[in-house]
Amino acid sequence: MRLNKMSNKETAIAKKKETIKELLIRKQTDIKQLLPTHINIDRFIKSALLAVARNDKLQKCTKESVFTGVVNAAELGLDFTPAKGHAYLIPYGDQATFMPGYRGLIDLAKRSGTIAKIEAHIVHENDKFILEYGLEPKLIHKPIIKGDTGEIIGAYAIAWFKGEDPQYEFMTKKQLDGIRKRAKTDTIWKSDEGEMCRKTPVRRLFKYLPCSPDLEKALEYDNHIAGVIDAPEDNGLSRTENLANLIITNPTPTDVDAKTGEVIESPDTSKETEPMTNPKTSGMINSICSKEYALDPEQTLKLISAIIKHDITKMKQLTLKEVEWVTETLNHRETIDGFLAEINSQKQ
Repeated sequence: MRLNKMSNKETAIAKKKETIKELLIRKQTDIKQLLPTHINIDRFIKSALLAVARNDKLQKCTKESVFTGVVNAAELGLDFTPAKGHAYLIPYGDQATFMPGYRGLIDLAKRSGTIAKIEAHIVHENDKFILEYGLEPKLIHKPIIKGDTGEIIGAYAIAWFKGEDPQYEFMTKKQLDGIRKRAKTDTIWKSDEGEMCRKTPVRRLFKYLPCSPDLEKALEYDNHIAGVIDAPEDNGLSRTENLANLIITNPTPTDVDAKTGEVIESPDTSKETEPMTNPKTSGMINSICSKEYALDPEQTLKLISAIIKHDITKMKQLTLKEVEWVTETLNHRETIDGFLAEINSQKQ
């Protein structure tokens, strides 16, 4: 008899436990207020519930974390419809986390009105692929439609601006794998490798594009789950502020050979101009170093010193040509890894 009473009590407690579906329906009015007018609340809730139903690991996550992820997506006007690929709920232990898909990021970018179109593609080893940098950059990709495509060797993204030339970003397979290894969870990489290969250069391309507040927020969500921005902030300042005192001079007594990286002494040092601060440039360099390489400001200055082959940790001065050299070098992961290894060896 006692066992029956305990069983009845457990049943009563179980009945009181609110399911994810019940929670979302109860909070439907609040969620609707966050959604843009073009998104139907019923379809949005249905897409979220379908995402949970299709993933056993999500069903084991706390309903509070699922709700938070749904709210994050609603704020950005992105739903979880699989065919759209705009948003995902990613399980991480017992916590569900919202992650925007690359098509969701593209949708947010196009809403700004300055970007006409963005495309992302995967390059296979048997494709015809030509990539050239310089004064006349070129990107030609003719994929294999039939037959063996071969292994993935990289991926790229292109953005077309209204009234301006397009801009593109290419990443090798090794660079893509590096991002994957730093991710907090590789669940989405296992289930949707193609999606993530396309998304990664799209995300990197956004460093050079105008970003709306919604897009910046989406990238922030994405960076956290991708493990891109895990380093703590310094002195309470944002990453783009930490190198705001980096000085840009033009010209200065030294120059840098773009091919060899060697420092070239200028024959005339009498025409040096007064140094001027350039927070935009220093912010861009620091942003790349923190996001792509998880470096703090001190480490960034050491890396820049290694790249331009003279110490700037005290004077914090760069010529405009050195800025160009640094920003170009930062795009080559293997080269930077070599510099970082050299810096770390000097500590030992």
